[in-house]
Amino acid sequence: MSANQPEIDTPKKAGTARIKKPRKGWHPVDIKAALEKRGMRMAWLSRQAGYSRNSVSDTINGKWWPAIERVIADALEVAPWELWPERYNDYGQPVQQGNPNMVKLPRAGRPRNAELKVVK
Repeated sequence: MSANQPEIDTPKKAGTARIKKPRKGWHPVDIKAALEKRGMRMAWLSRQAGYSRNSVSDTINGKWWPAIERVIADALEVAPWELWPERYNDYGQPVQQGNPNMVKLPRAGRPRNAELKVVK
């Protein structure tokens, strides 16, 4: 490449760039307080996202649920790995509970065991 030609910036694939995770995540009480400060109740946020009323509360209190974690993070305008760094790998992908080396696949990526029946 000559000195007169600009460098071409090639876009990276999603999930290939490392993220900078904090060492420690937010405390559950801090997450609840931040939601309250924004005028959001946990049950209301769960219902708005289309889940049962305890989904947000369960996720804040320890249940690993990437979809709800994303809802909470979007409501607080932060990334999910800022709230729960132990639940995400260095590329921002959710990991399986108890095994940080295994990436958790979304439900859409897994085969279902149910058979579809044609109704006439």
